[in-house]
Amino acid sequence: MLNLLVLVSPKATMGNYFTWESGDRSAAVGSIEAEQMLEGAISELSGALKQGVDVFVERLPDPANG
Repeated sequence: MLNLLVLVSPKATMGNYFTWESGDRSAAVGSIEAEQMLEGAISELSGALKQGVDVFVERLPDPANG
């Protein structure tokens, strides 16, 4: 399961009021760490999406069989 959250709060992290959170990881928006978290999330989502589409396509009815 992919769980991402961007928090806006009065607590500044490295001079930034926006924090990217995923699971137990957290990083300031715009930081290298946040970019790495985003790339990991995209990779995870891409894999899950491919699996879901593959299952959907496998179960499509054959148009030749009506």
